[in-house]
Amino acid sequence: MARQLTDANAPWGLVVYRGSLSNDEAWERMLVQIRRDVDAALEGQQEQAQRHDLVVVADRSRFDGKGPD
Repeated sequence: MARQLTDANAPWGLVVYRGSLSNDEAWERMLVQIRRDVDAALEGQQEQAQRHDLVVVADRSRFDGKGPD
């Protein structure tokens, strides 16, 4: 892990978990906004932008009917 923290070529990013399955349109709008914000924040930083990875976890079958337990 220490090598990953010092590797200038290592991927980095965000993991977004879908917590609510009720509004698909709102979910898509939120993902678009996150991507826009990341792109804006990384403007002029091509190297970091190329390594960025937005991981989206929204598999309805994994979360449907599940609670906090």
